[in-house]
Amino acid sequence: MGLNYTNDHFYTHTFTPPEYQVELITRIKDTNTIICSSTTVSKSFIAIKLIQELAWQMRQPDGKRAFYILDAQYTNVLSSQINLLTDLPVKIITPTITLEEWRVLKEQFVIFLMTAETLEALLILLNFNVAFLNVIVIDDCFYGERQKHLNNIMSMFETPQSPKPRIIGLVSGFLSEELKPSHLEAEIHRLEKLLLAKVDTSSELCTLVKLSCEPRECVVEFTNTTNPQAEELLKLINEEVKLLEDFLCDHNYDLCMLYGEECGELAEELKNIPDPKILPLQMMKQFKNVLEEYGIMCAHYAALHLLYQIEKLRVNVAYERHYLLLLSVQTLMIKVRAHIEYEIEDIEEIEALRMFSTGKVKRLIEILKVLGPDQPKPKVEEVDKRPEVVKNIVIKGRRFPKGNRRYFNRPQQDDSICALIFVKDSLTAKVVHSLLATVSNGDEKMWWFGVQFIVDKTANPATEIREAELEHRKQEDVLRKFRAHECNILIATPILEQGYDLPKCNLVVKLNTPTSFHSYVFTKARARTSTSHYVTLVHAEEAAHALRQFAEFKEVQKLLLSRCGQVESNTTNVIYSDLHCNRYKPYVTPKDEVLGVNAAIQLLNRYCAKLPSDAFTKLVPAYHLKCINGNYRCYLRLPINSPVKLTVEGPLAPSEIVAKKLTAFHMCQLLHKSNELDDHLNPITKESFRASEEDWNDFALEKEDEELSMENIEQRPGTTKRRQYYFKNVASALRVCLPTTEHPTFFYHIVMTLTCPIPEEQNTRGRRIYPPEESPQGFGLLTSKEIPPLCPFPIFTRSGEVNVGLKLCDEGLTLTDEQIGRIREFQNYTFTSVLRLQKYQMHFDPERSLSNYFVVPTITDSEVTKIDWDFLNVIYDKRYDLPTHIPDSDRTGYVFDAQQYKDAVVMPWYRNQDQPQYFYVAEICKHLSPASEFPGLEYNTFQDYYFKKYEINIQNSEQQLLDVDHTSARLNFLTPRYVNRKGVALPTSSEETKRAKRENLEQKQILVPELCAIHPFSASLWRKAVCLPCILYRINALLISDQIRCIVAREIKLGQETLDRNFTWDALNFGWSLSDVLGKNKSNTKSTSNKARDEVTEIIDDIIEKAVTKCATTTSDNSPLDTEDENKENDPDWMEIGTWSNDMVDPAATNSDLVRYGSPTWNDNYEYNDYSDIDSFSSTDDETGDSQYGGLHIKFQDDYQAEAVEDVVKEEEPQIETVQAWTNLTYELPQTYKLRFENAVEKRYERLLHYNYIKSDVEFKKGGVQIDALCKPVSAPFLTEEYPYKPMKIRFPAVNSTRNNQNNGNELQNDEFKFSFDSQPNLENHPGPSPSFILQALTMSNANDGINLERLETIGDSFLKYAITDYLYTRYENTHEGKLSHLRSKQVSNLNLYRLGKRKQLGMMMIASKFDPHDNWLPPCYCVSKELEEVLIQSRIPGSYLTLADYVETRHMTLEELCTKFRNQADDTEDPIVCGAIPYNLVTQHSIPDKSIADCVEALIGAYLIECGPRGALLFMAWLGIRVLPKLENGDYGELCIPDSPLLRHVPDPEGTLNILLDGYDKFENILGYQFYDRAYLLQSLTHASYSPNTITDCYQRLEFLGDAVLDYLITRHLYEDPRMHSPGALTDLRSALVNNTIFASLAVKFDFHKYFRYLSPGLHQVIEKFIRMQEEAGHKVSDDLYLLDVEDSEEVEDVEVPKVLGDVFESVAGAIFLDSGRSLDAVWRVYHRMMRNEIEQFSNKVPKSPIRELLELEPETAKFGRAEKLADGRRVRVSVEVFGKGTFKGIGRNYRIAKCTAAKCALKHLKKLTK
Repeated sequence: MGLNYTNDHFYTHTFTPPEYQVELITRIKDTNTIICSSTTVSKSFIAIKLIQELAWQMRQPDGKRAFYILDAQYTNVLSSQINLLTDLPVKIITPTITLEEWRVLKEQFVIFLMTAETLEALLILLNFNVAFLNVIVIDDCFYGERQKHLNNIMSMFETPQSPKPRIIGLVSGFLSEELKPSHLEAEIHRLEKLLLAKVDTSSELCTLVKLSCEPRECVVEFTNTTNPQAEELLKLINEEVKLLEDFLCDHNYDLCMLYGEECGELAEELKNIPDPKILPLQMMKQFKNVLEEYGIMCAHYAALHLLYQIEKLRVNVAYERHYLLLLSVQTLMIKVRAHIEYEIEDIEEIEALRMFSTGKVKRLIEILKVLGPDQPKPKVEEVDKRPEVVKNIVIKGRRFPKGNRRYFNRPQQDDSICALIFVKDSLTAKVVHSLLATVSNGDEKMWWFGVQFIVDKTANPATEIREAELEHRKQEDVLRKFRAHECNILIATPILEQGYDLPKCNLVVKLNTPTSFHSYVFTKARARTSTSHYVTLVHAEEAAHALRQFAEFKEVQKLLLSRCGQVESNTTNVIYSDLHCNRYKPYVTPKDEVLGVNAAIQLLNRYCAKLPSDAFTKLVPAYHLKCINGNYRCYLRLPINSPVKLTVEGPLAPSEIVAKKLTAFHMCQLLHKSNELDDHLNPITKESFRASEEDWNDFALEKEDEELSMENIEQRPGTTKRRQYYFKNVASALRVCLPTTEHPTFFYHIVMTLTCPIPEEQNTRGRRIYPPEESPQGFGLLTSKEIPPLCPFPIFTRSGEVNVGLKLCDEGLTLTDEQIGRIREFQNYTFTSVLRLQKYQMHFDPERSLSNYFVVPTITDSEVTKIDWDFLNVIYDKRYDLPTHIPDSDRTGYVFDAQQYKDAVVMPWYRNQDQPQYFYVAEICKHLSPASEFPGLEYNTFQDYYFKKYEINIQNSEQQLLDVDHTSARLNFLTPRYVNRKGVALPTSSEETKRAKRENLEQKQILVPELCAIHPFSASLWRKAVCLPCILYRINALLISDQIRCIVAREIKLGQETLDRNFTWDALNFGWSLSDVLGKNKSNTKSTSNKARDEVTEIIDDIIEKAVTKCATTTSDNSPLDTEDENKENDPDWMEIGTWSNDMVDPAATNSDLVRYGSPTWNDNYEYNDYSDIDSFSSTDDETGDSQYGGLHIKFQDDYQAEAVEDVVKEEEPQIETVQAWTNLTYELPQTYKLRFENAVEKRYERLLHYNYIKSDVEFKKGGVQIDALCKPVSAPFLTEEYPYKPMKIRFPAVNSTRNNQNNGNELQNDEFKFSFDSQPNLENHPGPSPSFILQALTMSNANDGINLERLETIGDSFLKYAITDYLYTRYENTHEGKLSHLRSKQVSNLNLYRLGKRKQLGMMMIASKFDPHDNWLPPCYCVSKELEEVLIQSRIPGSYLTLADYVETRHMTLEELCTKFRNQADDTEDPIVCGAIPYNLVTQHSIPDKSIADCVEALIGAYLIECGPRGALLFMAWLGIRVLPKLENGDYGELCIPDSPLLRHVPDPEGTLNILLDGYDKFENILGYQFYDRAYLLQSLTHASYSPNTITDCYQRLEFLGDAVLDYLITRHLYEDPRMHSPGALTDLRSALVNNTIFASLAVKFDFHKYFRYLSPGLHQVIEKFIRMQEEAGHKVSDDLYLLDVEDSEEVEDVEVPKVLGDVFESVAGAIFLDSGRSLDAVWRVYHRMMRNEIEQFSNKVPKSPIRELLELEPETAKFGRAEKLADGRRVRVSVEVFGKGTFKGIGRNYRIAKCTAAKCALKHLKKLTK
């Protein structure tokens, strides 16, 4: 067997064996068997799985039945377990049962639990008529009284006429530590005779032996030779030790005896004082052992360690007597060290070791020296210097820390040493560590020693918290170093014999003989390389006993292996098979890679290990051998998730091993021809898999992106951190459309209609509402191009919500040059002088401008709208007019005409003449005049104010004054100021504030008409003019959106490129209207007021006062809404809103028992198998998309630490009794077996003595001798012989491969579902998606608009995943889930979506920033010089840095002069604002992260999905370049075909096999409410990859891959269509909470999926059972408490993951229904909505958050997560989170993500305690 294992842990001469439990299930179905497993979990798994396998014979009323015999106290436990895990009815039978009762029960139940006594009585009652019996499982009834009943029972089956049910015996403790080697064979024969069955010793222990690498075993003898000096010193030390031992033994510590009756009441207390001699005597014993076994120098080290230990103990000693005795030991140790140091004072320490050490020490050093590396010690600088490759690696901007620690090369080579030395106690471990450290420092040949030690923990975690933590961290650190090969020799106590994950050791040394067979097996199993050594050191006097003990161990091993199923070939057969197989011609690939027959098994094992699997399952080939006339034929089948489904029949071969090799050789050829192995004969993994369609493999990136993707930087293409600048796009309808005299012009009127005035409570100053439609003046557009139909859209002015649309008034308008000239001047005047939007680099140049349409004034008369030429002439004449100072003399005789000031805009001419201020005249105050009292105390009248401040004398003291409002400086009216981001009305000002602003003059702006100039723009026209920027901005954005629609329609025929002029789109919708928001706010306010009034009348006086106080606080003027105050324009409270919120609907009742969920994850905290290495047999294909947290069982060990506790069945609640078999033997060992065993041991002893024993006078040599490895060389002639390979078909005829889309007879009801997932609008005359939807998809969230892409992105992302998954599943029928997931991940990656979006130039079309006309908008007919723009970018001067003053200064400069000026300005300036500014022009460019473009692509998919249905979305994805539809020969896109039936036809009678495997599954179909048309889908969806008995379908993995995407889309779409219109954040959180492994696994258990799930994996069985019990105990309720196990005053919190496989099977059934129903999403949702309805409603009412997010929101500035620390077991990590000022909290989990989530939960738990 030693040659069967390689360093890669893949067998070379036999197929990787499955778990022994699985092997047993296969064998015991055909043979009566006694199982010797030592764990209750394994026995439970075997028994239940066997019954399930035979259940198809039992489910009918007249079918077979199963009896389970066990002790009465365990029947309830087992009954509960069977009910939990199976669908089989079980009944406990009592001894009082009658015949009539039995007949009734037999019809109702199939499994009966009873005691042996009850079974005997029942058989007598039935008159031994047991033809109905299928199987009898007998659990530990083999000893004592139960044995007698069993003897009687089995005697009934001995007669030839009696029925023969299958007999299965379960023996506990048979292979326990108490195993008696001499009695083993006799006990086996006794059990076999008792049960008429064969004993199968397959168990954890035997598996460990079988998987062992069979190291070279050596028993090395040593003798002790001492010199006279050492003998004298040894004698002196022994005398000192003896003296203290005698003192301690004679010491009387019984205080009651010393003080007699004086003790009195203290007698009872004194009796509880521990014996003070125990610890000192224990120390003395340990010291003597070291002195005797290792010598004086090691005793020197031992004394030092004991001194350290005593020094620590002295601090905590509670009693004086204990303290004094410890001091006596301390004194002795000091004396011993003094004696030794005196003797070695003049001797080098290394020389002293040679002189004063025993033969054991010398032999140990000799062994290490022989097996160590041969190269000389490197120079110091070379040792300290790290390899250049490592030195240059930079991680996250920091290099590896420097240090002087000795560096060991990390990769473990065959000749490098990795040694494990076992000692018997902690003191010895420390001593040997000191010994080897001394040798390493003193002997240059031992320079390579890197020594650490690990010992048992001694500190009590409850009372010695700090010490326990230090021990724990020390242990973790040592194991981490050993795993990383930072040390190469580890000294350990028996703690490391099992239970810890260690690297492959090539040397294991036992410094003491193994005390038991278990210790021998466990320690030998640590040697895991093909050239490893297992060395045991024995004293010459004990050698014979040790060898005889080893001989017994070897005989026990031989006996156990002989009864352990398939016995592996011995070394002789292996060597012969190698020579025989060399005769065959190898297989050569196109790349000239050669595969020989001898390498085939290893390659096949490696291939199976690479198949996708979970952490609990080891996928292995299934084979069986048949002997035909002395030759052997092998039948080989791969795991069921391999695309190669055939059973390969090999050729006849002369031996079993040759037969296996030849069959594996042919299977490897088949794998290569099936593209499962590449041309280099490596398994094709998901990373190396190449799709048949080339565009699925490599994405063509732009050169810049390609270069960046190759660099190791954070700003990688497709990420958020990488931003790029894009020029803002102008819609093609507005480009090159400058009206001319030569061509007719289109004239459009901008129609503005007030749809929702602001209510009185929002009108703080009580101003009049100005509906824009009542004003005859307005604005229009002139363009030479026709503008396509646009959807109306809202803007939000001071008057309320205004609906805006375009109306074509004239399409043949002819203009003259003069008219065009005046229009140009009007447009320049409007945007420069009125709106003040012109900046330094902006020029009015219609010819060069990208958007060169004209804006003109209009006049409407009798519903006829025309260009207002008269107003154009007025503006032309006054275009350069500015307010000027009017002397007093010119104002003499001024007459006030009130008519001039109605609907006027006035400009005070006495101030700010260069930048005049404009005011609307809100009211003419007839009660005020210049002589009226001035508000305030500083001035008497208005006349007095103007004279003293401006030296102006008002001439007309009778004129009426003007109450004015500032014209709006805010030009963004896209969103309302009086509604917050969530679409909820802001609180209004208090009545007092409103009254003050309406009545108090100090709150008003009052002007004197005499001192004001009147602007030519009327107030009503000005109010429309300030809306122009946002209207034109929105029109351009909608036209860009329509442009995308037209391009898609033209290129892929999806939608109509040209629409009829009369076509109308629905208005742009924010998801709410202002009237709804304000109406809801009003009704809420009213209801709240009524409720408060009712409460006030009922509660007592003191509560009334509190309520009044609270009411006063909540209704105070926190955010006064002053729409007229110019100073409030930049108030953040008036920030523009987003859209959609749960707050917009009435809150429903919420469930307080809410658990926060996240992503599915895998659980690998399974039962540890010592033979498992870091390199696992199984590979796990994770879909990383999933980034959410799985449901976790958290164990809080104190307020600051938490851990993910292993999800295993507790041993304190055993399902099956554990009996120590060897303590119940009552018979005398037969002489025959005794003699046979003694003879075998004697022969083995002689063999060991001859080949494996190295005497003390023989030098230890490298290589040694392997036990049982000696054989004579076998020669065979070399032949070139090729066995003919017959090609085999992989695909077979399918059943029911064509069927129509059918919903199994049930359509979705309209009253239950508001929409159909399968609904598809007719696309033949479909216009395509509305531009408003496309605009929503183009608008980023940071644009602060009323719409954004986030909701559409969520639904688009989900549909994208679904569409690609569906295509991959259909297109690649023979590709496993891991490869498909990898292909999908590449397609849905942000990098690919960014690439596709950039190729379609989406970056130019997106809305990336908040609309601010003053900063980032270019009016029509204006342009920015490209040359100047490049100069500004090169000089790093942003456009926002320069002001209008710069524009005035440079307006008359030439372009060349401007460029020179700014170059010089950049060279001279040292302003950090300029030097560090963003180098792009906000007016013409915007900066967009790459990921946002990917988000936009997903949002556009969502827009097409909502508007054009699934087919429209698929066509749009095809237009983007995502392959989701098959392309027809004519270039059109077809439909995906329905896949063939999953039923495989290459086995005999597949339909019959299907019926057997699905027996009883009609109950499950009833649970689902769905009857399968092709039941092979049902079987596939419930078959795990480990379930090899299913040979007619694939496993569930591919269906899970499909079902995951189907459910994700269904749930996301359902949430999207929810009338509550969830906000984007809530939608994402809900999707994460509902689409994750925890919720799916919980529902799978709730609806009994697990009872029909077929798997053969013991580890999986264990965690599934634990989770099911948790669910049952919680009543299947989803709550926080479900996965939180709170342990007070504990130390850590650990997470237990929900078994991912349960969530997977929940998804796979969805995939099965989807395919079986002909791709009907409605059919799937009908089934799954019923199961998920409660959870959807629960989470929708209260949206959950992940613990990490909740913590960071609670403590955004103070919470900081640390790095992961690996724990001692090697399988878990610890993560800490520090909340500044509140503590550090720790979480433990399988990986960083789980541990981080656990730490966050621990922190939240503590923080919530603090707030209570």
